[in-house]
Amino acid sequence: MTDNVRKETEEAVEQDIRSLRESESMYRSLQHAHAELEHRVRERTAELVKINEKLGAAEEEHYRLITAIESIEDAIVIAATDGTILYVNPAYKAMNGFSPSEVIGEKLSIISREFSDEATYAGLWKSLSRGIAWRGRLRSIHKDGSPLIEDCSIFPVRNNSGTIMSFIAVKRDITAKERLESIAEAVNSMDNIGYIFSGIRHELGNPINAMKTALRVLSINLDRYTPDEVKNYLTRTQEELAKIEYLLNNLKSFSMFETLVMQPLEVDPFINKLMVLIKSDFAEKGIETTMRILSPTLFCMADPRALQQVLLNVLTNAADACEGKDSGKIAMLVVEVYNTIMIRIVDNGRGMTEEQLKNLFKPFYTTKPCGTGLGLTLVKKMLSRMGGTIEVESEAGKGTTVDIFLPKVNK
Repeated sequence: MTDNVRKETEEAVEQDIRSLRESESMYRSLQHAHAELEHRVRERTAELVKINEKLGAAEEEHYRLITAIESIEDAIVIAATDGTILYVNPAYKAMNGFSPSEVIGEKLSIISREFSDEATYAGLWKSLSRGIAWRGRLRSIHKDGSPLIEDCSIFPVRNNSGTIMSFIAVKRDITAKERLESIAEAVNSMDNIGYIFSGIRHELGNPINAMKTALRVLSINLDRYTPDEVKNYLTRTQEELAKIEYLLNNLKSFSMFETLVMQPLEVDPFINKLMVLIKSDFAEKGIETTMRILSPTLFCMADPRALQQVLLNVLTNAADACEGKDSGKIAMLVVEVYNTIMIRIVDNGRGMTEEQLKNLFKPFYTTKPCGTGLGLTLVKKMLSRMGGTIEVESEAGKGTTVDIFLPKVNK
């Protein structure tokens, strides 16, 4: 074999060896790439399994939620921010006769001016525009044309950025309940009408008889009486007239707040302003007043004028009960209790017996020497119209506790 042939042979072998090594390296690279691909496929498959599990859980949760909403007896309405109805549950049709296809895409009838009074309508939208839930009674109409009274709660729904996306209304038909309440109230009024007229006759009759007597005596003895004696009889007559005027003003108060303007009311500044009004007057009477508001950001739904009248009446009663004590004390506490605002007013005055407590809210019944017995009747009426209540506990000689409850709203 010549040197040239040998050299060519060796170069060919070396080339084959290099090609083999390159093929082996490429094979190992392919193996590595294949293993990496398999690893990524397994990871992605595991991720997809988890996603499917989450989607399945979310779908199941969504199904449970829809089932609950569709099964609930209260009517549920979901609406856009402009009032356009997006969804109603089956109970909506059961309540007012309109099917989903008849109302979806239409405006919310529960906020129509046609059915609810202007003050209610304005208060509702004022609350919702501020992102505050609204609760109250609305008057609507059934598909058959009959009146419908709804106990309604409307809540704003926000997205993650806090923007209001929609409203959810929960409604319940209380037409029959209100009718029964009206019947019961009418029956109660008829039961008390004789008592009320008797009270008016008594409250007006006493000062009128006193004036008649004074004027008769004065007319008989006018020529004999000195100017001071005449003045004395005229003064007594004016005092009796003042009693009649006071009674008539109290009776007028029953119609002053027939139309309440309900609105979200921040409790802390409202109570502070009220206490400023009374603190100095009570201090002059030797009465110490204290106040505690456990949360400074509580809001209640109320008419400010009516609520001020209510609190002033209760506080004045407490001050009168403390009259004659060496160390009269009145304490006010404001706290949230089960989604309501409780205003507690406690005094260490003379208190009341069980019999006095039993008759406390009867018209013309009073435990005060100069009272008309209309103050607490008016208080209860105004609180009822604001969706509130009042509870009174008392013990003779130990003082009285008055708890006023008002609907709470979320700011």
